[in-house]
Amino acid sequence: MGKVAAIKLIDFYIVTFALFIVGTTILGVLSSLFDPRCYNVIPFIGLFLPVLLAIDLITCIYLILTKRLILSCITAMVLILGSIGAGYKLTNLFNSKTNPIGGNIRVMTFNIGGDKIGGKDQDKLKEIARFIKTEGIDILCIQEYPSHERAADSLKEYLNFLPFQTFTEKESNYLKIAIFSRFPIQNIKRILFNNSVNNAIFTDLMIDNRTIRLVSAHMQTTNLKENQIYSGWKQPNTICRAISNLNSNLKMRASQANLIKEEINSSEFPVIFCGDMNDPPTSYTYKVIKSGLKDGFEECGKGIGHTFHGFFNLLRIDYILYSNDLTGVKYDSPNKSFSDHNPVIMDLMLQ
Repeated sequence: MGKVAAIKLIDFYIVTFALFIVGTTILGVLSSLFDPRCYNVIPFIGLFLPVLLAIDLITCIYLILTKRLILSCITAMVLILGSIGAGYKLTNLFNSKTNPIGGNIRVMTFNIGGDKIGGKDQDKLKEIARFIKTEGIDILCIQEYPSHERAADSLKEYLNFLPFQTFTEKESNYLKIAIFSRFPIQNIKRILFNNSVNNAIFTDLMIDNRTIRLVSAHMQTTNLKENQIYSGWKQPNTICRAISNLNSNLKMRASQANLIKEEINSSEFPVIFCGDMNDPPTSYTYKVIKSGLKDGFEECGKGIGHTFHGFFNLLRIDYILYSNDLTGVKYDSPNKSFSDHNPVIMDLMLQ
């Protein structure tokens, strides 16, 4: 085979691969429509949409350089569509201006890592509490609250500027959730998910003589680590186990999402959902819970808005969602080293 023929063959493979990636990206954008309990492949594609978008970008550049204008335009359109589908906010990406603070409720959701990320470190707990107080938080939802009794009691003491609290049942073996509030807490309902260590708390808050239904949830953990992917190239069994765990956990989160949504739909009051879904905006879990609610990042955020440290800081898996009775004023997810998650902070205004 001559040199020119070899180049043409390689070019053919690259273009074919580019078209395959474009089609796969479209499936990834649509993956939230597919219940992982019924479909085994397409829901996985949505999890890897950020990777597909990176490949799309590279192939788009190649197609432009090789003057395949139609294919490059199609790829660029899919790239933009995929970025939006992945929950990235392209508008105002380079605008440093933030929305003015004017909300009458300041909400934070934060997975602090429990006992894994310095949960017994008193200095770190004090630092977390100091940060929360400095931010002027009115409602705080913590996932993976320390299970160590001394650490849990200490953090509760450090957060005494939020006088109303409720927690996951103390005697349970579930990952702890805590709600701290400046507003009175009423009508507490705890949901312990079956065959899981994860759970949710529903409660009502009295704010300006109005009742708000607050939901704090920590959904089934993905249990996928970056080192599993890297080691998988040398140990294929590691990848197989990781895929099996992903599949199982996707299905569990789908069931948990439907359960949470039933509770939300039964509420006669405006709803604020705070939590670690362990799923990106391309997921069935997000689509189910978000239905009928507004996403704070979509309304006030910009850029990628990642909330999880790892996987190249491309994943947004922590959310504040809310009913149409509330308006988002400001969104922030500051990059902090307290945990493997960033906190999510929102200023909300009651209409």
